[in-house]
Amino acid sequence: MRNNAKVIIFSLFLIPIIFLNCSDLFIFTKRFTFNLISPFVTSLDFITKKSFALANRLAYPKWLVIENQKLNQKIDDLETTLVYFKEIEDENARLYDLLDFQKTLLGETVPAQVIGKDSSKWRKTLILNKGKKDDVDKNMPVVTSNGLVGMIIEVGNSLSRMILVNDPSFKVSALLQTSRIEGIFQGQGSGKAVIRYVDAKKSIYPQDIVITSGLGGLFPKGLILGGVESTKKTRDSLFQKIYITPSVRFSSLEEVLILKKTSDS
Repeated sequence: MRNNAKVIIFSLFLIPIIFLNCSDLFIFTKRFTFNLISPFVTSLDFITKKSFALANRLAYPKWLVIENQKLNQKIDDLETTLVYFKEIEDENARLYDLLDFQKTLLGETVPAQVIGKDSSKWRKTLILNKGKKDDVDKNMPVVTSNGLVGMIIEVGNSLSRMILVNDPSFKVSALLQTSRIEGIFQGQGSGKAVIRYVDAKKSIYPQDIVITSGLGGLFPKGLILGGVESTKKTRDSLFQKIYITPSVRFSSLEEVLILKKTSDS
């Protein structure tokens, strides 16, 4: 009797499946059959999900699930704390580095933080959190331990704007450390800089360090500007351009020093 019942139930599910695989001539039959078995399939899916849920509850008691959730929350909190302490560690390392460099400078300095950047493609400026109340004034050089960053061009009471050395309008008298060739260092707006009108007969050493010459009085002598990347002669072959990669990574600037006085003042 039980075997006959099994055969009947099996047939009820098998026959509709056979009809579902017939040709397009049985479209009506397919639709009818599909509508007929849909409630059974839906019910079966519902029962299966409930069975799994019940099995999970039986396998994992409620107190264990709650404890697992608490542990996951603690892990998330610890990961957040680790990120926070890593940020503090990195900031301390930068500040120690800046403090050591500050000791090598002559004259007074004002430590400042970068709090804003110019979004323009060609204009390269930064906003600093120090201004007139901190004795910051226009034309003061801005440096890091890696070299010259730029110069203050606007000053408010508690903020100031500085121009970066890779801005096209920035110029400073420069000196190649090995060859002792002098020229005007000028930003190009693309992260690079150039020294123009250098005698084509002069020998330029690859990777030679470029520093401020001290001429003009605005910048002290010896601040690193960058390194020689390449050279290119002009069309008339009388001069050559020296392309320079600035020593400062402008995209990662966070803390700087403003030079209130130079060694020449």
